[in-house]
Order: sequence, then structure tokens, then C-alpha cells
Amino acid sequence: MRLLPLIEPRGFRRTENFMKFLLICIVVLTATMLSTASMARVGPWGWLDQSVYSELNDQDWKLLRSTGRDILNNHPNGTIKSWRNENTGASGKIKVLTTEHKKGMLCRQTSFETDTANFDDRSVFLLCKTEDGTWKVAD
Repeated sequence: MRLLPLIEPRGFRRTENFMKFLLICIVVLTATMLSTASMARVGPWGWLDQSVYSELNDQDWKLLRSTGRDILNNHPNGTIKSWRNENTGASGKIKVLTTEHKKGMLCRQTSFETDTANFDDRSVFLLCKTEDGTWKVAD
């Protein structure tokens, strides 16, 4: 009974070529699966996995975002705003350093100090206000 007449091996030479073909297919398939799995982890936000931000819960993020929106939208350079979640102990400070315009958008250089039980982080980001009013990290 012939199930795969186009690739069914016949004789030593065909069997050897067929085995090489199968080995190449297995290697390519395995490499593709491994690279896809690692890309999912490393993706654009993969750097957050082993950072202070990986420990923030929904309430922590809500406090951080609302403090960030307030300081970016309503306060001059040099202003520092703090947030703290009493339930988790997570806390942070946000400071607007400078204000500039890039590509027609209002942008603000902003420092973030964020602390949790296991991590602390000090970062500076250039955040730009998009047309819909949200603030995004600039490229």
C-alpha cells in the first residue's frame, strides 16, 4: 500500500536522501518553534519580565498611570508627584524634567522611580502626547 508515492523511498540512495530530507524538516521545524516561543517572551515588552514593573499589580499600575497623566498634563517642569499602594507597598515618584516639541507633538522628558518589595528602578523616558491625548514612549 502506497500512502506517499511522491516521497516514498526506494532503494538505498532514495532512503538516504529521504532521511536527509526528514532531518532537515525536523531541524527547521524545531528552530522555527523555538524562535517563535522566545520571540513571544522577548517581544517589545519582554524587558519588563525581570524588572520592577513585573511585580506591579493592577492597582499599582492604576496609581502609576493616573499620577503620570496628572503630572504630564497639568504641571510644569520640575514638579514631582508620588504614588503609593498601601496594600502592596509598591510606590513611586514621577518628575517632569524638560518639555519640548518633536514631530508636532508635545514631549516631556520624565523620570520614574518605582519601588516594590524585590526591585527598585530609576528610569528616564521621553513621553510624547499623541493626537488622541495619550502619552507614549518616544522612539
